[in-house]
Amino acid sequence: MIRPVFQKAALCWSLICIPSLHTLADASSSPWYWPTVPAVQRVLVLPPVSQWSNAKADARLLAQSAGGLAGQALIAGKGDFLVCNPGDQYAKFWTDAFKKAHPEIIFEPVASPWDAVEKLKQIGAVDGYILADLDRSDRPLEKHLPADAPDSVNAATSLAALLRAVIVPPELEDQARAHGLKLLADARGMHPREVFARHADRFSKEAVFSLDPKKMEGRDFAIAHKLFTFFGREDPAPSAYARLNPLSFALGWNGGDEFKTTDQSSSLGHIQTCTDWCVNLLLQSSNARNRPASPAALFDPSQIDWTDTRGTVSYVMSDGDNVQWFRNNFSGPDWWGNPSRGKMPMGWSAPFSNLGQVSPLMSA
Repeated sequence: MIRPVFQKAALCWSLICIPSLHTLADASSSPWYWPTVPAVQRVLVLPPVSQWSNAKADARLLAQSAGGLAGQALIAGKGDFLVCNPGDQYAKFWTDAFKKAHPEIIFEPVASPWDAVEKLKQIGAVDGYILADLDRSDRPLEKHLPADAPDSVNAATSLAALLRAVIVPPELEDQARAHGLKLLADARGMHPREVFARHADRFSKEAVFSLDPKKMEGRDFAIAHKLFTFFGREDPAPSAYARLNPLSFALGWNGGDEFKTTDQSSSLGHIQTCTDWCVNLLLQSSNARNRPASPAALFDPSQIDWTDTRGTVSYVMSDGDNVQWFRNNFSGPDWWGNPSRGKMPMGWSAPFSNLGQVSPLMSA
């Protein structure tokens, strides 16, 4: 029985967690708010970056944008494949788990991102390329850029979603031309505020994506769903959040002070997630809406013992909005996978509502 010092906490947790657990237990009858991806038939699997052939310099942005265009085509019913980007051991773990869980899907190895571009050309899903300068500065990761500094990578990511373009740094432009692509935009020296000022009404009103320009992860998801992408709390961030529909998603992570970052989106009633280190969200969320979710036991308030007056201490590990933590090392030896887990009663929070929709496999 639960002791009385827990009564308020227990009731609060029941109100907060039961809807989330219900989403996990019965996704088919719960409200759906995560951007959806149809069922995929084929997956083009890229090898580790060091093994990419015919892709000199840094082609990760090319790979992410090609994956985003594949997602756009799949969502529009014009394609049947996605691109699986390489990553760390956790990315490999979840890709292998997805592959095992879905033997009906064909996993096709390709040599480099340019092979994915050729597949996109075959289905008419790419119209050209965008030039962008990569952020090679010594700026610490997650520190916001100076207000007057360009953000070419995020400007290009936002444009790629609208122009159906892959993104390349200048040193890959000759290869883009060799593959028959034409220049659609030059985002060098550009800032996302310029893109927002011209094209705000063309972006999704269901979510935005904030991402340090040094990070490549997640850009395929942003491009596939036509999400405006930026970094920092200054203009155009306030306007980007304000134009969203109520209860929309703030995807990625906007860096800087955590309270100020979450306050900017949550004060408008949007859902803050931590998804900036998530690799292959498109693949994990493919057909998620039609996949059976994991069963979950619900909390029963009738089990509270209101007569027990002993003092109690509760230990809870909480980072429950953090999708990327669960996608990465949450199950490792430092946390849930620690061999000492279970020796002492302890509570754990989890982003059940998000995981149940972005990846039923992860929630399981």
